Amino acid sequence: DKPPIYDGLTFLEMEWHCSDFEWTTLANEHEDILQDENGERDGWGNCGNQQSAWEDHYKQHQNKHFPMKNYIQLAFPELQSKQQKTVLECGCGSGSCILPLAKQHPHNKYIAFDLSATAVECLLRHELAQSNECDITAFPWDLTSEAAPPDNKIVDASVDFATLVFVLSALETEAKSVQALTWLYKFLAPGGSVLFRDYGLLDVAHVRFHAKPKSHKVDNCTYKRGDGTLVRFFSTESAERLFNQIGFQTVRIEYHTVVNKNRSSGQEIKKVFVNGVFKKPVSSDEVVGDAAAVGGLTSQTAEPEPNTARDSQTTAETANTAEH
Repeated sequence: DKPPIYDGLTFLEMEWHCSDFEWTTLANEHEDILQDENGERDGWGNCGNQQSAWEDHYKQHQNKHFPMKNYIQLAFPELQSKQQKTVLECGCGSGSCILPLAKQHPHNKYIAFDLSATAVECLLRHELAQSNECDITAFPWDLTSEAAPPDNKIVDASVDFATLVFVLSALETEAKSVQALTWLYKFLAPGGSVLFRDYGLLDVAHVRFHAKPKSHKVDNCTYKRGDGTLVRFFSTESAERLFNQIGFQTVRIEYHTVVNKNRSSGQEIKKVFVNGVFKKPVSSDEVVGDAAAVGGLTSQTAEPEPNTARDSQTTAETANTAEH
């Protein structure tokens, strides 16, 4: 059968974009890491103040650290819709995800937020955000906060797509991830989707971190970078479990594997990402299991493009773990 088509972009084309090697082959090469990451731990190590760490990061780098994610509509063909949609960009940073989307699809309404006020200021200074070409609203807000967004800037059940790209990996605890997803469930319209992309288990950065002193490790699959920010590496199973316990339905979840090649050394760098789409049910009748008991069903409550930058130079530790 032919794969479904989203305005001319097929899922088959998306597969070519993201399947440079089999994740299971990588897993066989690093059985020791997988075994160690499944070991018992006493709890989280010292995570530090993450809001302060990210604020310092953006004060230092402004909008010059993360490359534009021009590939994002390939990762999520749903975004190719020609109908006007409301897109919520979570953890927008200085705009590396939302700006390419707004340029390619200016007919949509875009709402963006980040816990770093400096990052939001960088985004709003961009010429596209200041032009009349597209509708972009951006403001500082912490997705893990118990307080609602300021001034009712996000209306409940109004969002068609929420992009959650390299966000959950930066959160200190699973409880904060649950809180974040609880808000997204509330904001999404029935049938709306979270478009999730984050670091995958056995990504090259994960392998490198595992080889470092244990002082970098704050929990299983979670490490602290040199600048104090966190990075967590997901399996498809761990990501799906988080979403399902809130009440989201899995549309798809998979590893995206990308090989970049260092021009100078010829070394191949194997990048792994977890890419998924999770839908809010149209009605409560679609919710299964114990998800209805979770807060997501109540009113309470951080790269060269894959396959086009294979010859990119190896960057410093933070860049390698921040975005691809």
